[in-house]
Amino acid sequence: MACLAVAAGVVMGLCVRSSYARGLAATDKGFMKDAAQAGHLELQAARLALQRSSNERVADFATMMIQDHEQLAQELAALAKARHVELPATPTLMQRGKLAFLQEAKGEQFDADYANEVALKAHETTIKLFEDYIEKGRDRELMGFAQDALPLLRQHLQHAHVLADSMKPALAQ
Repeated sequence: MACLAVAAGVVMGLCVRSSYARGLAATDKGFMKDAAQAGHLELQAARLALQRSSNERVADFATMMIQDHEQLAQELAALAKARHVELPATPTLMQRGKLAFLQEAKGEQFDADYANEVALKAHETTIKLFEDYIEKGRDRELMGFAQDALPLLRQHLQHAHVLADSMKPALAQ
């Protein structure tokens, strides 16, 4: 009888967990997955920048990206875990293409590509993702996460503009 009670408890626990994940709107799941993949792009590109760039501004920006995006990734992972949503472990195929493109660049061209393709464009895309989710999402806690992250993402975009602008004179020579 005790075994039956334990088995029933396990089944009930699994049902509650899977029904919670099933009850989560596609918009909420999609946001978590897209945000995770955007974070993977930022982190992988920043690590690459630390390895490849000799530009102090690029290194400083990349260091900031790693610190801030690792924190955001941890928060997102905790929210996903609580909702029984498995997040992707890699960027999207298109984002991996950007990383491959970035890996081919060298020197000042690498710095400019990192500043423009990842720092600027990726943050613009990520900010739009977060703004759209705040407008259309259903999960209040996830919407709070997105709302709390937006000022940091916008700050990153401002830094990215400064970084990209600083690359223009070097490429003009």
